[in-house]
Amino acid sequence: MSRTFVHRSVSGAARSYSLVLPAGFVRVGGSWSAETALSEAVAQLGLEDDAATVFRRQARPLLGAMPAAGDGLRLLDSYVLAGTWPGTRISATITCGVADVPPAVDPDTTLMNRAVRHGGSITAVAGEPAVTWTDSGEVISPPGLPSPVTVLRRRTTLSRIHGLASHLFVVVATVGGDVRDADDDPDGTIADALADLLGAVVETIRWLDRDGSTITDRATA
Repeated sequence: MSRTFVHRSVSGAARSYSLVLPAGFVRVGGSWSAETALSEAVAQLGLEDDAATVFRRQARPLLGAMPAAGDGLRLLDSYVLAGTWPGTRISATITCGVADVPPAVDPDTTLMNRAVRHGGSITAVAGEPAVTWTDSGEVISPPGLPSPVTVLRRRTTLSRIHGLASHLFVVVATVGGDVRDADDDPDGTIADALADLLGAVVETIRWLDRDGSTITDRATA
């Protein structure tokens, strides 16, 4: 993919982001319902008949467990593993969004408060300060699903956005599956591998300016 770059010192505020996805993930609108997202994923993959039915059965639980917009959170995009880990019903999603920072509140203070609350660690996203934390074990029962979903691994990253103090960037990377399939990964090896893969995707995030150029620290001339 061809890119143009602009130095941070002259870029202004970020207007968008980019990331690098591994093979096997499809993008769906973050604000779509689970059913709309599922239909779009099936269309992108070109699945028909039995293949479409199998994919819907496998992917629907985790799509139903994606974060919901509200309370100052606006979802931008979700990226869904096209199917499941071979031999299991374990799948994965990445959801990106933007969270409001209340007026007169320092965004760095918000980051530190979240780190303390969740036992998170300090990191960076595309050169901006961020915090990240992990959790697992939550059982979610989205409406319309025949059985609950177990969150095997979930890594949440909250980051400053280049040039903005009014919003924070949110990335939720989730590995999960039907609770009946817990025996698919008794020692957590598959969940750990998928969580590490999603973590690597987060590390590829870059900020884009209003012209779509990548904001960078490196010399651009």
